[in-house]
Amino acid sequence: MTIPNRAYLKAATQQAHDEAEQHWAPGNLFVDKAVYFQWLSVLMEVHHTLGQPAAHALSCEAYIEAEAARRAALCEDLGDMAAGSAESVQRGGGHAWGVLYALNGSAIGASVLLKSGRIPGDWPTSYLLCMQEFARSKALKTFFAELDAQSFDMDDARCGAERVFSMFSRGQ
Repeated sequence: MTIPNRAYLKAATQQAHDEAEQHWAPGNLFVDKAVYFQWLSVLMEVHHTLGQPAAHALSCEAYIEAEAARRAALCEDLGDMAAGSAESVQRGGGHAWGVLYALNGSAIGASVLLKSGRIPGDWPTSYLLCMQEFARSKALKTFFAELDAQSFDMDDARCGAERVFSMFSRGQ
């Protein structure tokens, strides 16, 4: 019996995911608003350097539109702090699927974070709301179904997902 792609990626990247989460929110709390804004800035960098190119590499209009909406929400949250980003990384195949697995899967975490009440009311939440809407819509379920239906190099996919989590763990 073959393990579904999503289940494989979840198991293979769990430690990297946990390390990224603990880097920003030890005990599931952001230390302060400055740390929250740093997190949003890193999100912008990740979506620019990895998310947008991955969506384009897979030539899927829905993924391209989702990445554009996320970047727009981050610009709204960051305001004047939404600085120019580094050059994007263009890789297709399994790597792109792994990147989007990590980014799209974080929609579930964004939804949980909003529901938890751990984000003070005066902190910007456009990005979290955008991700929550993605999680609530059929888009996330559709993405996971498409991910499981694909045939690609699983090591490349794992590397793509781990690259996302690594950028978060290092805060860059």
